[in-house]
Amino acid sequence: MRVCAFCGHELTQEGIEKACRGCGAFGGCHLIKCPACGYEQPQEPRWLQKLAAWARRRTPQQPSATPQRLPLTRLRTGSTARIVHVVQDSEGHWRKLTALGIMPGAVVRLVQKFPSYVLQIGYSTLALDHQLTAQIEVEPLPPESEP
Repeated sequence: MRVCAFCGHELTQEGIEKACRGCGAFGGCHLIKCPACGYEQPQEPRWLQKLAAWARRRTPQQPSATPQRLPLTRLRTGSTARIVHVVQDSEGHWRKLTALGIMPGAVVRLVQKFPSYVLQIGYSTLALDHQLTAQIEVEPLPPESEP
């Protein structure tokens, strides 16, 4: 399963081909273009794909609990979570959120919920309205053990 490194959109072969049809390089550039955001990323080399497949066969599969995925608005105040998906709406709010550093993989802490949602990402503190915050899906992280 391929995923866009920028927006987290799941890439399919037909979606990649459709996005690359208008390219002037006619597929000779060895880049994959995301149909959702247009981000171009290098194609994974075949030797790396084979190595990853070999590693998956060699490592024993452990039963893992499915991560709980929920909107950021349902997170408790003071909790920390990892962003797993930013909903892409027709109004382009995801562009605004990614420009602010809110993208899949980022760790966010919810500081307050009212009157607006205040998030802390790294050294940045952001205030967002309910509509934008509801478009961010997160996976809660376990609480850090304090000394």
